[in-house]
Amino acid sequence: MVARNLRNGAASHQLPSAGAKISSEDNSQSDDSSAHSETTTCGRHDNHLDDRRQLVATLRVSWQVLLSVTTEAAAMRRFYMTMIERGDADLRRLFANTDLDRQSHMLRSVVWWMLTDTVSEEGIRKMAVLHVHLGVRDEHMALFRDTFIDTMRDLSMSSWRPEYGAAWQQAFDYVIDAMRPTMNTTRAAIKQLTTMSAAPEALGQEIMAAMHAPTRTDREHIVIEVRASM
Repeated sequence: MVARNLRNGAASHQLPSAGAKISSEDNSQSDDSSAHSETTTCGRHDNHLDDRRQLVATLRVSWQVLLSVTTEAAAMRRFYMTMIERGDADLRRLFANTDLDRQSHMLRSVVWWMLTDTVSEEGIRKMAVLHVHLGVRDEHMALFRDTFIDTMRDLSMSSWRPEYGAAWQQAFDYVIDAMRPTMNTTRAAIKQLTTMSAAPEALGQEIMAAMHAPTRTDREHIVIEVRASM
């Protein structure tokens, strides 16, 4: 969850080509080297898992610290109000008629992903397409991350530790980086479709391809949402 290399596991070990000539002495050295490499690879994998577990543990501790001084609802509302104040005109328009309580519920889902280490590719794709539909830009996502961390720090006061902020930044950066390819593809699809005559079939195909949604219901929902924004 820290980054893609940690989530995907250890680095691969490159073996000699099939045509390589190895003497008996070299072969013995190669066996020792291979055994060492396998041990090293396993060690790296274990380290990655340990780092990931440590990250999730730090997120959970920091969240409990926050809830020891305020309620989840109050923290969420404080976060959104601060982000709206910091945001540009486009962001303020985006939240002009937004039910912050409902929005907070959506944020809780993202926080829950991080606290339980259950970020799913399907969930990220859906969230990415939805954010494009809403008009969210990359700089808005960075503002979201920074304001969330600042809000937690300000509310936690003296109980806040620098490692808490570092952990949340890593977690948010993972989600943002994972969303970016789908967001870029969806933006490109919408831009292309706006130059075409109304063609629901083409719209559906482009958005479905960008979304890679696994079910008909999910795909139709996204098509309807994006079509409504055009």
